[in-house]
Amino acid sequence: HPALELHVASRAAMIDGIADAFPAAHAEAGEASQLVMVRLGGGRYPVALVDEMFSAAYVPVCSPRLLKGDPPLRTPADLRFHTLLHVDTIEEGARPAWSDWLEAVGVSDVDASRGPHFSEASLALEAALEGMGVTLAMQPRLQPESDAGRLVVPFDISAPAASSYYLVTPEASARNRGVASFRQWLLAEAATERRR
Repeated sequence: HPALELHVASRAAMIDGIADAFPAAHAEAGEASQLVMVRLGGGRYPVALVDEMFSAAYVPVCSPRLLKGDPPLRTPADLRFHTLLHVDTIEEGARPAWSDWLEAVGVSDVDASRGPHFSEASLALEAALEGMGVTLAMQPRLQPESDAGRLVVPFDISAPAASSYYLVTPEASARNRGVASFRQWLLAEAATERRR
C-alpha cells in the first residue's frame, strides 16, 4: 500500500501455541491504534476484527524435471521412488507432515519419515527448486515459482492444515483511517490470490 509507511516485524510469537503474543504485540508496537497483525492460528482473538486471509492448504511441489525423470512422478504412489523434503519449523502441528498428506490421499506404502529435514519452509522450497526432491508447500506461497514454471504441483490434491492465516486488527486500531485503508487493501489482495 504505497500511501502508507509500514513497520513490518516477523515473530514466531505470531503463531498460535508459541506464546500468547496478542498482548505482547500491543506493548511492542507502542501505538496500539495503528497495529495490524497477520497470525497463523485458529482465528480466535478477543477484542479484534478477525478476517481469514488464506486457509493453509498444502500440496506437493517439485521441479518440473522430476515429472519426467527416471523414475517419473505420475501418481502419489510414485513418491516411494523420490526424496521427500520435510519442514520442521516451530509451527509444526499447524502444517501437515508427509504422513498426513499420504494418509489423506490413501497411499500407505510410502515411508513418510525418510528424506532430509529443513528448519524453514523456504529452505525446503529451494531444495525442491534444485530438483532434490518433493516438498509440501502452502499454495499461496508457491504461486510465484509456479507461475514462472520453476515449480510444479504434480498432484493437485491438498491436505488442509489445522491453522489459517488471519488478519487481526485490534478494535482500537480499526478506527484509525490509515489502518482501515490498509486492512481493506490487504483483504482485497488476499481475495485476488485465493481466486487464482
